[in-house]
Amino acid sequence: MVKNRVLRKFLAAAILLVLLAAPRAEAGARYVFLFIGDGMGPVQRESAQLYLRGRLEAEGNPDASQATLVMNTLPAQGLIHTNNIEGKLTDSAAAGTALATGHKTQNGAISKNTETGELFDSIAVKARRRGMKVGIVTSSYIVDATPAVFYGHASHRSEYYLLGKQLSDSDFEYFGGGSFRDLSGPDGDLRDIARSKGYALTGSATESGSGAGKIFFVHPNLSTFNPGCMPYVIDGAEGPSLADFVRYGIRLLDSPAGFFLMTEGGRIDHACHSNDGAAAILETLAFDEAIKAAVDFMNTRPAETLIVVTSDHETGGMTLDPAADARTLYRLAGRRASFEAGGGGNPPDAAAGITWTTNQHTARDIPVSAAGVHSDLFPGEYENTEICNKLLEAIEAAE
Repeated sequence: MVKNRVLRKFLAAAILLVLLAAPRAEAGARYVFLFIGDGMGPVQRESAQLYLRGRLEAEGNPDASQATLVMNTLPAQGLIHTNNIEGKLTDSAAAGTALATGHKTQNGAISKNTETGELFDSIAVKARRRGMKVGIVTSSYIVDATPAVFYGHASHRSEYYLLGKQLSDSDFEYFGGGSFRDLSGPDGDLRDIARSKGYALTGSATESGSGAGKIFFVHPNLSTFNPGCMPYVIDGAEGPSLADFVRYGIRLLDSPAGFFLMTEGGRIDHACHSNDGAAAILETLAFDEAIKAAVDFMNTRPAETLIVVTSDHETGGMTLDPAADARTLYRLAGRRASFEAGGGGNPPDAAAGITWTTNQHTARDIPVSAAGVHSDLFPGEYENTEICNKLLEAIEAAE
């Protein structure tokens, strides 16, 4: 009997030692950031990084040649394919739907298959059902295709009034950046509808600290909530940056339940459609600053935070001369306005070594960058639908 008791104690102690020595399973992602640089392909990232080095060099920074975009420093790097459900060149609605819901669809469709009528739930909706708070930020219209796929459903992306109503019905805690498009419709003004659903509409971060449970905070240029995007960085408008909207969202959403925050650099795409290299680069740098805001947060909670950066598609077929370097790209600093604001034609871009093959989308594969808990899910080459699936896997590991 004594021997048996001793043996049992020995075995119990041995099992305990094994359990303590075994590697623990990684905790789930409680704070999740998804960044989508609309229209941002690999050359947009490379050009912005070279421009950054040129700017730092001009400022006399001794480490200029080593400067790197924050998104390029994230340890997990992958590549996604972007074709729509028909295997054709995608638009932002179909690509956004794939990223947000894990389902391919037709161009123009918002989280919906227009042939079958099936509606798809987004990762944001699924996170909300789990008790996580949700925020959606964009420098484009808040009802544009990419943000809309996270809260709405429509047969076509142009149903702006319908999507605006669905925004108010989403119960997401935070919307930020750009405003509505079509304000008026059969059920009244979208601003009144949002207020009736409990949203505080504001153009000031200080004013929005009123204790309201749900906030829609637009750029001050749009404080009346008239239709509009955030202004291009190159055009010099004062007001909060995309990074400021992310920082405000973090403060608003932070809770023990966790949060999901999607941020779109929507005006990268607009600049690339215009073949405006200077505007595209500055929008990409502003997008990268927003990513840095998330990295700063992650550094305070590294075991529970996941950051994923990607794009819906590339726009413009942006090409960089192999001989272009930091000084070459920094020539664009002479530009003081976007093409939209009368900043000139293509010659400045050609002088910087940038050329374009189209003013539309391309089929280029898109980089994926990730850091934090479960970021090891994101390296490799795969379909854009896998982004949603991998995010959901990382979130569900928190159970």
